[in-house]
Amino acid sequence: MAKKTKSSKPIYQQIEDELTHKIKSGVFRVGEYLPPERTLSSEFKVNRITVRKAIKNLIARNLVVSIPGSGNKIINSAEREKEHAKTIACVFFRNVFQDSANPYYSRILSGIESEAGKKGYGVLLTSLGEEYFFGDNKIHDLLDSRKIDGIIFAGEVSNDFIISQFEKGIPCVVIDRDIKGKNITSVRPDNPGGSYNAIKYLIEMGHRKIGFIRGSLNDKTVQERYEGYTNALKEAGIPLDERYVVEGHFTVEQGYTCAGILMDVKPMPTAIFAINDRAAVGAIKAVSEKGLKVGKDISIIGFDDIDIAAHTNPPLTTIRIFKEEMGITAVSLLINQIENPSFTPLKSVIPTELVIRDSVGRLLLKKNK
Repeated sequence: MAKKTKSSKPIYQQIEDELTHKIKSGVFRVGEYLPPERTLSSEFKVNRITVRKAIKNLIARNLVVSIPGSGNKIINSAEREKEHAKTIACVFFRNVFQDSANPYYSRILSGIESEAGKKGYGVLLTSLGEEYFFGDNKIHDLLDSRKIDGIIFAGEVSNDFIISQFEKGIPCVVIDRDIKGKNITSVRPDNPGGSYNAIKYLIEMGHRKIGFIRGSLNDKTVQERYEGYTNALKEAGIPLDERYVVEGHFTVEQGYTCAGILMDVKPMPTAIFAINDRAAVGAIKAVSEKGLKVGKDISIIGFDDIDIAAHTNPPLTTIRIFKEEMGITAVSLLINQIENPSFTPLKSVIPTELVIRDSVGRLLLKKNK
C-alpha cells in the first residue's frame, strides 16, 4: 500500500486489503495488536481518518476487535464467531462519497454510524464506482463474501443492483429516493415541500422572475424539487417561463455555469433557486464576478444546508435537510427489518426546514416592473 498503485479502489479499502493480507499471512499474528493509527497513518502516508475507516471495516468483518484503552486486537476464527458483530453494509456510489466534495453524505453516514453503534451493530462502508456494475459483478462477490445482516444504499447506486440484493432476501433501506414498483423501505427528505417553501419565501420577498438551476429530470430528487418549484409558481399565479429553468447538476461548477446562463436572460431573473447548496455556491461566485451583489441585485437560495452554507458571502439562505436524522432513521428501519420477520416496508419522508440567512433580499416594487 505504501507503493503507488493504479487500483480503482478508494485508499481506505486498499489499506484494508493490505492489513487483511498481513493478518491472514501471519505478519500480524492472532492475539497481537495492530500498530497504532498514528503509525499506520505515517506508513501509508494518509490521514488518520482514512486509516480509521479501514480499521472500522476490519472490525465489522471480525478480523480484529477494538479493546478500549489497548487498541485493535487480532482475533482467531473461533473468537470471530464468538465476537461476530451484527453488521450493516453502507453502499455508496463513489462520486458522492467524498467527504471533501460532498459533505451531504458524510453527515448521513455520521447518523448511520452513531445509531448502529448504539444498537450493537458494526458498519461496513463500501463505496463503489461504475466498474462494479459491469462485467464481473465484483460488488456481488464483495457482499456475498462477508457476513452482512442488512444493507443501506445511498447515492446513485443502480436500481437493478439494489433490487437484486433485496430479492436475495437481504433487508435493505434506500436513502434519498424511492424505487418505484418495489416494496423496498426508503428514507428521503420532503423534496417537493422543501422546494415549495423556498419558492414561496422568494415570492413573499417580492420576487416573480425566479430562475431554477436544476439537474436532469431522470433523477427523482430533481423531479420532486421541480414539482415544488412549479407548484409554488402556479399557486401564486406566476406563469412558468422555461427560459428561467436551466439544466445543470449538483456541483459548484454547474451552479457557476448555469447562473451565468440565467444572468444572460432578458429580463434577468431577480432570484435563483439552486438544486442544492453546492450549485448555489457556484451561483454566488458567478453573480459576484459579474459585479452584482447577492441578496441585493440577485437573491439566491439553496437546498440541503451543508456546513459551508452558513459561511458563504453572504451566508446562504437554504432548505435544511436533517441529514443525521435520515441516517438514524435508516438504521432504525433496517434493524427493525432484520429483527422483526413481520416488518412491513415503509416509505419514510423526513420534513425539511427553511433557514433564512442573508442571500435573499426583499425586492423593491420598482424593480419588479
